[in-house]
Amino acid sequence: MDKGDIAILIAVMSACFTAYQAWEQRRLRQNDDQKMKRKPLAMEVTLSPVRDRPGWTCAELVFRNTEPHTAEVTRIWTTGRYARLMVRGKSRPDGFGGAELVDDFDPANAGQSIDMHKTVGPDVEIESKLQLRPTVLMQCYIHGQVTRQQIKFDWRWKDDTPI
Repeated sequence: MDKGDIAILIAVMSACFTAYQAWEQRRLRQNDDQKMKRKPLAMEVTLSPVRDRPGWTCAELVFRNTEPHTAEVTRIWTTGRYARLMVRGKSRPDGFGGAELVDDFDPANAGQSIDMHKTVGPDVEIESKLQLRPTVLMQCYIHGQVTRQQIKFDWRWKDDTPI
């Protein structure tokens, strides 16, 4: 091996090392981009039959936000065939500065979806493990056979960042 062969070998090794560094930087950037994406809202569903109303189910929906940005739930809908949704109750002033839930059950108000604008606050630093993350609780009635997977919701970020 003369000096020319050694120089070619060093140049090839340098090119391979540079290509490896470029590939590693690209992989790290993709990983960082994935970590920086906002996580979607989470919805937990609990279904229970309504005792005095046959054929109706009460769905308790809990929306959780794990991001430091405010989100808004705009619509709840179901993919269940012939299923109808209805908000469980309306709130009215109770005379003591608070609000009470009035259960105004009227099947004529039921529809395929519920339009709403419930704000889910941003996640903040939690000092105690006993504190829960920002949540919104909503209850609604469902008529028809519906599973947890068939209840869907539409939402958006309040700062209009694309989802």
